[in-house]
Amino acid sequence: MKRVIIYGFGEAGIQVADDILRKNLYEIVGFLDDDKNKFNSEYKNLKVLGDIKTLENLKEKIDILIIAMPSASIERIREIEKTAFKIGIKDIRIVPKFYVKEEKVYLRHVVEVDIFEIFKRREIEINYESLKNFYKGKCILITGCAGSIGSNLLKEILNFDIKKIVGFDIDETRLYELENEINDKRFEIFLGDITDDYCLNEVFKENFDIVFHTAAYKHVPILEKFPYMANKVNVIGTKKLVKYSKLKGIEKFIFISTDKAVQPISVMGKTKKIAEECVIKNGYTSIRFGNVINSRGSLIPTILKQIQRGYVKITDANAKRYFITPKEAILLTLNSAIISKGGDILIFDMGEAIPIKNLIEEIVRTLGYEPYKDIKFIFTGLREGEKLEEKLINDDEIIEKTENPYIFRVLKKDLY
Repeated sequence: MKRVIIYGFGEAGIQVADDILRKNLYEIVGFLDDDKNKFNSEYKNLKVLGDIKTLENLKEKIDILIIAMPSASIERIREIEKTAFKIGIKDIRIVPKFYVKEEKVYLRHVVEVDIFEIFKRREIEINYESLKNFYKGKCILITGCAGSIGSNLLKEILNFDIKKIVGFDIDETRLYELENEINDKRFEIFLGDITDDYCLNEVFKENFDIVFHTAAYKHVPILEKFPYMANKVNVIGTKKLVKYSKLKGIEKFIFISTDKAVQPISVMGKTKKIAEECVIKNGYTSIRFGNVINSRGSLIPTILKQIQRGYVKITDANAKRYFITPKEAILLTLNSAIISKGGDILIFDMGEAIPIKNLIEEIVRTLGYEPYKDIKFIFTGLREGEKLEEKLINDDEIIEKTENPYIFRVLKKDLY
């Protein structure tokens, strides 16, 4: 069982502790707090062990740090995050401010922190009331709900007054973990394959209002070796989901695409482009993402593991990528369902493409090391199917603003 320590001996921290104890998911080591007057206080035999200085002494005894300080300043939260990253605690989670305005805090409100957010230039502002109103009473299907985007969408949507949400995935173990972690009567798991007609017939017996299609194979080098599987899941699976959604009269279908679908040279990009075309042809909505930081198998978790071994591997010193944090991706995806007119391609404002080398150098410094001196940089060269830099739109496309300043609609030049 993983061991967790909760930073914040206030109402939010105690409520999170209660939920963990009730579900018996983790072993709670204790609390930390900035208020010295709370040191040695107890709640259900769990002590306040100290403050941020105590964290380093406890690092070998904990697997997860939960920061439950919704009233703390963003600067203070970042200080705690940086200290934790520097001493080697990689699994850091936080209770965001907007989760505790009106309701009790549960473990499902706790979201993962990714190291990239420390360097983020902005805070995405979303009209949370409009999201609550839109999703109220809705029945929702999420494919790929065991993945990073799918699971975070699931947890976020459960904060709304929805009717029901079904999480569809082929990953049995992760579905089991999600079901135990969330423990919400409105949430049902569905173990199945999106390319299997029996599974689709069964799951679509439910009358869904919205489908979020996040299930996909995404690793470029692997899919270069196994193009059949890329086509099966990314193309055939998407086409079947669209077909069943149309038959059931579902109006809102949100497909998570990728910037690699723009002028694609990889199997992954080509299959996602075909899927994207199928989605918009049928009057549904496609969202092109850049790289989602801290998703399973993505750049940051890989780099953090390598740093612990004393090196980092980078394909090319000039490689650039668009990055988006999970928090941004989820909130903007939820807002996209409101904005979408049908037959849309939407993209998010992700700023400029970031040189991967520069990003990794900053991560190394944040963790207390000197790039190239303490940590060796190994440049391996681009792999098959990879580009130096991705694009968000094709040469024959332009973008227009939507009512959300962070979301843009992609249009064909000749139709504008």
